Amino acid sequence: MPVESLAPLILALEDDAAIRAVYAELLADEGFRIVTWGDVPAAGTVAVARLAPDLIMLDLVIGGQAAGWTLLAALHADPDTIDIPILVLTASATLVRERAAELDAWGCGVVMKPFDVDELIARVHECLAQGRDRAAS
Repeated sequence: MPVESLAPLILALEDDAAIRAVYAELLADEGFRIVTWGDVPAAGTVAVARLAPDLIMLDLVIGGQAAGWTLLAALHADPDTIDIPILVLTASATLVRERAAELDAWGCGVVMKPFDVDELIARVHECLAQGRDRAAS
């Protein structure tokens, strides 16, 4: 009996419950499996590595703090999570501008909020394809 491949698993870290619900609906409609977290877990990269998502959608400002940025840096530094593609979703143009070199060096995609749904879905597919390419090489 052939084993069916599972749809990609996407982890969305977003502190706004309404936006998490939008992500869940949009991504489920696209056929993805989705897990949403409202805060950065205390276990940090260990919790992310255990989940083993194919893509992380990450808000940089969580709970009014740059907790998303802190997690992003930790994910990039951890050998268990460094290869997981990350799509940053944020309303903080200033933070993106200030950290553009790091985001680019780490291969992070960026979508500014408020986002266009078609752009978001396109970027999700693009980041997943880049992740598959990295894994294949």
